[in-house]
Amino acid sequence: MNNYAKCIEKKPTVKVEKQELKHKKGRQIGIMGGTFNPVHIAHLIAAEQVLTKLRLDEVWFIPDNIPPHKNAPLVSAKDRATMLKLATNDNPRFRVKLLE
Repeated sequence: MNNYAKCIEKKPTVKVEKQELKHKKGRQIGIMGGTFNPVHIAHLIAAEQVLTKLRLDEVWFIPDNIPPHKNAPLVSAKDRATMLKLATNDNPRFRVKLLE
């Protein structure tokens, strides 16, 4: 089995300290930023795990407009945002925010 097969075989995990949110005020929102070039299942799994473990109300996906660490994105910001909207459309607690 090659390294790639081993990587996709493992499920990403998010370790979080247990904490009680007894005095919850307002909405609890997680923010996931990145290039999402392309968005893939690991992004969605990690967001779902954090949503559940921290008992968040929503997770906001914020794609980079122009990634600072890459020369030129192969996919335009508009197309990456569209792909992200399609990938997150099935989860009513996922939002795509084009703040960048």
